[in-house]
Amino acid sequence: MLTVRDPEKWFASVQSTIFGREWIEFLPGTEAGAYMKATINDYFDGRMHDREHLVRRFNEHVADVRATIAPERLLVCEVADGWGPLCEFLEVPAPEGAFPHVNDTEAVQGLIRAIMDNGFQAVLGYKG
Repeated sequence: MLTVRDPEKWFASVQSTIFGREWIEFLPGTEAGAYMKATINDYFDGRMHDREHLVRRFNEHVADVRATIAPERLLVCEVADGWGPLCEFLEVPAPEGAFPHVNDTEAVQGLIRAIMDNGFQAVLGYKG
């Protein structure tokens, strides 16, 4: 499944959450520093606040996935579409209840603040 969204909205979202300056400066000195380097810094060339660069990388990723996965094997949708596209693609009935939205800005900011205040292990049970 490839989830897509407006690249400009994605940029604004990551700037206020996972690419926020305080968080980006905090991560290198933690147990997650190597992960951050491999997944964020290297992929985005250390340019996490460069709008043009990030939006281009976002669009390149979407294009790469679409070019790599056969269309009949790839579900492309927005999370805001809810259960419908996913369940139709998998040919299963939709579960009861609303589609979960646990990755909103407020929740991510709260998680980041908790990790910065208390450490990864205290918040996530992460031991490195």
